[in-house]
Amino acid sequence: MSDTAKLRIGSVISDAFAVFSRRPVILLGLAFVMVGIPGFIQNYAFSPLNPRGLAADFGDGLAQTIELISTIIITILTIWAQALLVLICVEDMSTGEVNVEECFNISARKFPLLLAFTFLAGAVLIIIFAALLIGMGLAVANFAEQTAQPYGVFIIVMLALLAILAVALGISALLCCVIPAMTMEDSGLVDSVRRSLYLTQGSRKRIMVILGIYVFLAMLLGGILGGGAAYFGPDVTTPYATAMQEIQYSMATTPYFLAMMVVTTLVTAIGSAIIASIYVALRKRRDGVEASDLGAIFE
Repeated sequence: MSDTAKLRIGSVISDAFAVFSRRPVILLGLAFVMVGIPGFIQNYAFSPLNPRGLAADFGDGLAQTIELISTIIITILTIWAQALLVLICVEDMSTGEVNVEECFNISARKFPLLLAFTFLAGAVLIIIFAALLIGMGLAVANFAEQTAQPYGVFIIVMLALLAILAVALGISALLCCVIPAMTMEDSGLVDSVRRSLYLTQGSRKRIMVILGIYVFLAMLLGGILGGGAAYFGPDVTTPYATAMQEIQYSMATTPYFLAMMVVTTLVTAIGSAIIASIYVALRKRRDGVEASDLGAIFE
């Protein structure tokens, strides 16, 4: 089959929400257990602004160390959850059925590779974004010295943030099929990266648009639920708190943490459905493989 057919953005998003609507209990339930609850525990226990958290009992230093460890654990759980949920979505799209136990076993067998990919990708991203932030920070500082226009500095900062977002979306578009290839095609780490680069070739701009829409919806959802919980939550500020401190204190309440748990659960489930939909569409476009042909791995 020719690979000249374009990836259809609308179809990919539609298929993702279709599979999500068919399996909301499974997708949201697993995302809640593997990502939502651990995230809530971390936010509640380790937020330095939470007077009931560990930071208040053990001091910021120890709490931050434990928070770093918990962040690594949650990152690993998030990657594992995405692998599991992508398998579930692909199985639903290919066979119309879901065997959670089989999907769990497949993702568990790939856990060491998922772990390696998490740390390697994380290290590369940290280096890239650190270099970008340093370079852009120097550029903003140099611009600020040469002008007294605050709005000009604001525009430069916003452009820098947009550039960082563009780089993040570009890298995500390149590597979005690594986890599906690793689990669905039983590929190794290097081969999975190569497969992702192959599958996404010719479609990366459209994938960036899809992921950009997803990021926008995730930010909108977080703003609505998180902002609402912070605004309507209990007043925990002090009489002498600054405006910024009032915002920070409002984000250290149980309603806000609960709202973020809901957001994290939804974003994880929907994001996995989108990745699965992209993978299935790219397999058809690049390999000529129909969705129904992908179900052999689950037999």
